[in-house]
Order: sequence, then C-alpha cells, then structure tokens
Amino acid sequence: MEKWKNRRWVVIAWYFLFLFSILFFLVVPSTFTFIFLLIIAILTISAHKSYKKANQKSKYKYATANTKTFINVNQKNKEQTDLEKRIQAEIIANPNITEEELKEKIVKEEKEKIASEILKNIKIEINYGKSTPKESQSKIDYLSYSKIRKLTPDFIVLDFETTGLSPDDSKIIQIGAVRYRNFEKVEEFLTYVDPLIEIPKHITQINGITNDMVKGAPTIDIVIHDLINFLKDDVIVAHNAPFDMKFLLTNMMLNGVEYKKYKVIDTLSLARKYIDCTKNHKLETLKSFLRLNHLSSHDALHDCYVTAELYKYCYEKSLIKSNPTHV
Repeated sequence: MEKWKNRRWVVIAWYFLFLFSILFFLVVPSTFTFIFLLIIAILTISAHKSYKKANQKSKYKYATANTKTFINVNQKNKEQTDLEKRIQAEIIANPNITEEELKEKIVKEEKEKIASEILKNIKIEINYGKSTPKESQSKIDYLSYSKIRKLTPDFIVLDFETTGLSPDDSKIIQIGAVRYRNFEKVEEFLTYVDPLIEIPKHITQINGITNDMVKGAPTIDIVIHDLINFLKDDVIVAHNAPFDMKFLLTNMMLNGVEYKKYKVIDTLSLARKYIDCTKNHKLETLKSFLRLNHLSSHDALHDCYVTAELYKYCYEKSLIKSNPTHV
C-alpha cells in the first residue's frame, strides 16, 4: 500500500505541471505552448489512470488475503468446535471414561469413516493367498455371493440388528446365527455389538435395543472373526438376504477378513413364491402366518427361529410342488 501512496504524489505533481502549462499558454499563447499543454494533459491523464488501476488492484489483493485468512480461521474454529462437541457428548454418555479410552474411541471412529469413504470411491487390492499376490477387486466384487436354488436341510440362519439400512453409514448392534442339521437346531451364536456411536431413538423403538444394552459389548472388529468361524462353509439362510449379506461382507472387508463367496438362500424370495395369502411378505407378517407370535420381532435370535420355520415351510412346499405324491 505504501508504494501506491508514493505514486499518488507523482500524480499530484503532474496536475501541478498541467496547471502551470495552462497559465503558460495564457500568458504566451502560441503553437508551441499549445502543443506543450496537450502533451502535459495527456501525460497527466495517463498517470492518473495508472495510479487508479494500481490502487484498485492493491486493495483487491489486500481484501482477498484478509478473506482467505478469515475463512481459514473460521474453518479451523468449526473443526475444533465439532470435535469439542463430540468429546463433550462422549463424556456425558460415559462419565467414567478415561482420557486414553476416549482418544482410542475417537481415533477408531475416524479410521472407520475414512475407510468407508475410500471404499466408496476407489478399487482396493486384496491378497487372497491362493490367487495372485495383488488381485484388484472393486467393492462390488467383494460384496458378491452365490444365490443358490437347490434347497438343503442343513444350513445356518443369519440375522443382524443395525442402526440403519446401509453398512456405509450404519453399524451392527446385534448378531444372531443358528445352525441346523436336517432342520434340527444344533448350535447358536448370539451377541450384542458395541457400535461406538449412539443408537438413534427410532431404532430403539423398532428393535428395543438401547445404548445401555450394547455398552461394554465387544466391537465388530472382534466379533466379525468369531462369526466367520461359526459360519464356516455352511449355506446361509436369511430373510431379505441382500441386507444381511451386505452388512456381513462390508464388515469383513473393513476389518481385513479374507473374502469368501458364501452360498445364500433368501426366504423372502421363497415366501413370495410359495405363500400368496398374506398382505405382504415381511418377516413379522409371516411370523403370524406361521403362528409363531410367542417369538419377538426384530430380535436377532428370534428372527432366526422364525426364518428357519419359514424356510422349512417353503422347503416342504417345494417338495410337494416337484412331487405331488409327496406327503
């Protein structure tokens, strides 16, 4: 700015020279003094325009620099405010949490958020062991599974209760799995999962699972390995299988579990094929159809029981359809 203040005195000097040339022309009117007056006038106007343009540019740069500084400070303050709000909310929810536990929890949440964003936009490389060392696979490939048509009496029923509908922004809060051999229950897997976030109130109203119920439960990075060991290579049966499989495979991917292409049977598709007397094919509606109202809805284990009975019903219907003499 000081540079353009100095230039202003130069412009003023040109104006004084211009006034002097006017007086000179009035005192000694001639062709020479007239030409001299015109030259001084042109140079004065040019100096004035140059000063004005340079002054405006200087002011713009100054204003832009101040604006950028203001925006950066505001963004920084906003980030600090958001982080402070999260820390305050966490301390209120868990008054006994230590500084180390709080730090670990926030870091874990941020890592999961970053991982989710990366998986949305780029292809990841996974080493499958038996395949090539670096096999590029998209998220879509990783989330694939085999939909089988041949029904089997040996299977595992799987059900998740979650904080929302998409594994990209929702967490698993309860897992239920039941192994059947010849339609006889032989083994169960049931656990709550700490989602490391607050469970939305409308979700609690649906499944009855509260923040206190999942507090202290193992987190998904631990539970997912136990679940995979339980599933083994069994055929998975689920009601609205794409929902459960998406949560299963996404959490496997996020926690570094080796990809496995599971064989899956969807009882929603079977119900639509073999049951045509209900108003819809929601599991809760079919529970009433099968007279299993003593079981709870939106409870992972009880939903597994209902799904198993539904699968058995459809299995028997398929046998009758393929062999009408079968009783």
